[in-house]
Amino acid sequence: AAASQMKTLVSVSHDEHFQDLMIDELNSKVLSTLCDKTKTFGKALLKDSKKKATSSVNQPCITYAVSGTCESDTGCMWSESLLKCTAHQCRSHGCNEVACTADVACVWSKGSCFKKPPTCFTKTTQPACDAVTENGGCEWSMVDVNVYRCVNKPCVGHTTEDSCITDPNVCEWNSKSSQCTKKECSYTDESECAAGSEGCEWSVDHCKKRRCTATDETACASDDACEWDTTCKFKKCRQHDDEQNCDHDSECHWDVSE
Repeated sequence: AAASQMKTLVSVSHDEHFQDLMIDELNSKVLSTLCDKTKTFGKALLKDSKKKATSSVNQPCITYAVSGTCESDTGCMWSESLLKCTAHQCRSHGCNEVACTADVACVWSKGSCFKKPPTCFTKTTQPACDAVTENGGCEWSMVDVNVYRCVNKPCVGHTTEDSCITDPNVCEWNSKSSQCTKKECSYTDESECAAGSEGCEWSVDHCKKRRCTATDETACASDDACEWDTTCKFKKCRQHDDEQNCDHDSECHWDVSE
């Protein structure tokens, strides 16, 4: 009798969603199956995630393996730096309508904060991509070696320093302008660093902003950190920032007079 009354408290189908479990079985039979859409509770949790753009039920972002399905979820965004699907910044606003509506990347609907419908992924050329200004804008980004796609411009939607610096897209907070921007030259791969559009170069073990950008030999020579070799390049030994690394390079020596 008690079981039949309690069944009415759980979601449909009542016979499936009401189970008689030992406490030790709770994790293996219920909690660990919540993100598995082939299991009873996973089906119930995820069944509405694709019905409409403002559904309050979303599939865990980590379960999306490609950017297209990731971006189609109202609570997720594809991170080009991590190459995986992550929670969208709008989720961090929770039930705070004021914070949600103040975020240019978000929209308040039916008591929850969602990301605005994606527009970037529909643009297939760089001019069309660069022309987008709504929802924080888009950028033409390299998603693989020599493969470019129009993606949502990262970082610009954050209105607070806390949300900015925790963004997986490697963002940084500009305290003077109170704006969140993508940290330049944050690539971890040498080939991606060289191909990046921000003007980057690989230095020993990290990617950094290119210093030597002169287009002629005279202008290049005006900077003592640069040298001309078909193009203006950073002097090899100047890439070492400390004496230890410098001394480990057989072609360089540390000048104590500087």
